[in-house]
Amino acid sequence: MDFVLEVAYSIYVHFICLESFMLEVAYSIYVHFICLESFTLEKRIISRDWHGCAI
Repeated sequence: MDFVLEVAYSIYVHFICLESFMLEVAYSIYVHFICLESFTLEKRIISRDWHGCAI
């Protein structure tokens, strides 16, 4: 019985770790996407301002 509990516990812990790992990966991708998005927006605004000044 202890063996079954041990196996169940290890599977449970492994699942939790995997879940948090996936969440971390998803979060980092999300943050990276947000940064990328804001970076391109910034570049667009800067280029527009620069063209505005040039004209």
